[in-house]
Amino acid sequence: KSGFRQSFVNTDVNAGTASKLLLLELVPFENENASTMQQVLKEKGQLDLYGIRFDANSDKIRPESEALLHELLGLLQQNPKLKLEFSGHTDSDGDEAVNLSLSQKRAEAVLAWLKKRNAPVDKHKAKGYGESKPIASNKTKEGKELNRRVEIKVIPE
Repeated sequence: KSGFRQSFVNTDVNAGTASKLLLLELVPFENENASTMQQVLKEKGQLDLYGIRFDANSDKIRPESEALLHELLGLLQQNPKLKLEFSGHTDSDGDEAVNLSLSQKRAEAVLAWLKKRNAPVDKHKAKGYGESKPIASNKTKEGKELNRRVEIKVIPE
């Protein structure tokens, strides 16, 4: 649902059997504010931004990404000394070279969105990795969803 964090639950369903009840907690983007993002970056050095969505085969940011982008804007405004790499990633569908280019354009699109809103972006960089750094299997729909992401990671000074 637009405005909420993405969640997945994997389960096996067999024909003719009763299914178990699955509960998914809907967590609004607003619950993960700039200070929470800052804490995750401090602890892990990187943060996956699964709420940033793009049109298929495009670097056009979808409207449902706005809430998370505004949180990211707040993070950068509150931490002007922060130096980040914005990393674009794709699943393995399609041509590898096309995916590499698309991931670069998507990372750049996020920086352009932030710059348009006067975020201090001069020391940040965009880097596309295409399909080269999957975090899940590209054999399932859920895995492909996880692999299509934007990450931010701290660049050491």
